[in-house]
Amino acid sequence: MMFVTKRQWRWFVLAALILVSCNLARGASTPTSPFPEALPTLEPLDELPPAVTQEAANPNCAATPLGWVPYTVEAGDSMGLLAEQTSSTIQDLVAGNCLENADQIFVGQVLYLPRQPAIVP
Repeated sequence: MMFVTKRQWRWFVLAALILVSCNLARGASTPTSPFPEALPTLEPLDELPPAVTQEAANPNCAATPLGWVPYTVEAGDSMGLLAEQTSSTIQDLVAGNCLENADQIFVGQVLYLPRQPAIVP
């Protein structure tokens, strides 16, 4: 059988009081959610907003030729290939897109072409 001395008993009671006092609420706590109560409602778009065009970047450039269609540059595209696939010339594509350098197109860039590219085998 184990005996507890008065001194040990006092330390035990003091430790218990400290632990209990740490868990006492100082006021009524309200559970909170990590999520906001109201999320903004997004309206579906009927059409995409207009993209920033080359004319905006270069105000000295003429507007995109009428009837040209937007095309997103893909990996492996070049101005020569796009010119060939649209029965056009590199110079026409450079002028129509207000480009300064035909060799500086990048994947994801939107260019305007006289017609959709035809895949030439």
